[in-house]
Amino acid sequence: MIINSLLTLLRQQNRFHVGELKQQLKLSIDQWELLLSSLNSLNIAYTVTGSKIVFNHQHQFLEPKIINSNLQLSNKNTISEFVYIPVISSTSDYLKNGKRHTAICIAEMQLNGRGRRGAEWISPFATNIYLSIKLPIIRHENIGIFALGVGVSIKTALNRLKVNNILLKWPNDIYLENKKLGGIIIDLETDKELWWVVIGIGLNVNMEHDSYQNIDQPWSSLKESGFILDRNIIIAYLIDEVMNGVQQFEKYHDEAILRNWNEHDFLKDKTIKIVIDNREEIGLACGIGKGGALLLQQNNRIMPYTSGHIELLQ
Repeated sequence: MIINSLLTLLRQQNRFHVGELKQQLKLSIDQWELLLSSLNSLNIAYTVTGSKIVFNHQHQFLEPKIINSNLQLSNKNTISEFVYIPVISSTSDYLKNGKRHTAICIAEMQLNGRGRRGAEWISPFATNIYLSIKLPIIRHENIGIFALGVGVSIKTALNRLKVNNILLKWPNDIYLENKKLGGIIIDLETDKELWWVVIGIGLNVNMEHDSYQNIDQPWSSLKESGFILDRNIIIAYLIDEVMNGVQQFEKYHDEAILRNWNEHDFLKDKTIKIVIDNREEIGLACGIGKGGALLLQQNNRIMPYTSGHIELLQ
């Protein structure tokens, strides 16, 4: 992408001669106009005076070197590829289409970020965290517990940063102050020799409600909740805790995962509706059971559900 070539240059300087910049990026007149339009959509301010262009953006870009320097050595040595692409279609899709090795992909913005059930994930530029982690997995048949373990790991990472009151909403949401702070998407694939998991994590860091009033559910960000944190440090902590958590999962620490989840279960004791295909089930959420199933009390019976879309009724 041309925009990524420009963003790479912006990390070094913010003043350019228009003709030299066009030549450096090998742009036609039409491509130049398209690039300026892209900058407007990313909220990167610029002024053109004569033959000069000055970029006045206030964004703090991610710094892979800072992230790497804050990783635990054992995890750093395990990572074969660490990719930073400023504007990307999807960090998870990039890793799914890449080599079969342990890898990290981060971005400033996703053009086709997705949540659960194919929902769009809002991805403003240089504002939040868009992170994907690719790892080999042995216990792939226990992916329900695995996904809950990732949620617990994210909670642990945020707790290390003094962000408390984190709750976990089955099956893949992170909540702060009863509002959605982030989400997880898990993709499994195999090369016939090994199974691989790609963990996609989206976390609201610096979003503000004034700019995003059209989101159709209550949401929060770390900034709006009073936490001013460096995205680089958050990412380092997330990578460490997720990789450490995967190791614990592979050692069959399922009971610890379930206990930790149930202690911070957003849905527990709430009346909910779970939609499965065209069927709806209503009941009282009673925690998470064996295999990571949601437990629902219905007519004095406890029923387990392993999939479905959740709606709160109270």
